[in-house]
Amino acid sequence: MQGKAVFVSIAARGQGAAQARRMAAEGAAYLLTEILDATGKETAAGIAEAGGADFLHLNVRENDDWEAVDCALTV
Repeated sequence: MQGKAVFVSIAARGQGAAQARRMAAEGAAYLLTEILDATGKETAAGIAEAGGADFLHLNVRENDDWEAVDCALTV
């Protein structure tokens, strides 16, 4: 996963967080998204220590949130 960029939705806890931690440990850079901001930021901070993760709020029902994710991924 070294040098790969990964986008994980619903990543604050559970399987999404576990997948993000595993791939970050293998060298991937991450964009974690979640509707639970505080938990998502905490998870991203922990993953950032292992390799790198950014957090962005995402409510999958909101077009503006998807536009923000699109902008973050194209930068």
